[in-house]
Amino acid sequence: PPPAAPPPAAPPPAAPPPAAPTAAPRAGESIHLVLDRSGSMQQASEAAYTGARELIEQLPDDTQVTITLFSSTVELGRRTTRAEALRTLSLRDANGTTCLNDAICLAVDTELESPAERVTVVVVTDGQDTSSRRSVHDAQQAVARFQAIPNWRILFMGSHQDAVVAAGAFGIPVGRAITYGTDPTNLRTAMRVASENTRAFRSTGADAFLPAQRAASVR
Repeated sequence: PPPAAPPPAAPPPAAPPPAAPTAAPRAGESIHLVLDRSGSMQQASEAAYTGARELIEQLPDDTQVTITLFSSTVELGRRTTRAEALRTLSLRDANGTTCLNDAICLAVDTELESPAERVTVVVVTDGQDTSSRRSVHDAQQAVARFQAIPNWRILFMGSHQDAVVAAGAFGIPVGRAITYGTDPTNLRTAMRVASENTRAFRSTGADAFLPAQRAASVR
């Protein structure tokens, strides 16, 4: 008799579900600014910090704020009140390389540990990763876990690159990415645009940057 047919191959294991927050979400909103302070940001540092201050000033009083800085390493911020964030925010020297992947992963992990009902992470950078220990794939997985939670999103703001393409490499939707021009005033404008975006999301659920906002950030 002919040999028996081999048994069918076992199906591949199912992908693990997205990680859930490690604690019950608390009421309110969390804003997490992830700011590049690598050497290439030297000319734009003042604009970045001024823009961050203006964004925080426009937040509701009960918003929780975290400010994470990254260059060759990540300086993970501590979650504070809006008022305390304004008191402690100060201009820092720009130096070192760019560990963007590490910064995204750590910011996401921090938010998962102490979740809020509505979370926006705002990533501001002027270049691509040059020194992370974590890979793009690691950052993609972190972003996927984060964005799987309702009302949790990442805004990606980039210069010296097509920010839409750069954000897409991490799995961040096109509408949440914006390119700003190389002049420091462009970054200041982009931070104002991010503030407008968070207000619109808070009040109406509108999530994407508008064409006029994109144009203003490179003008």
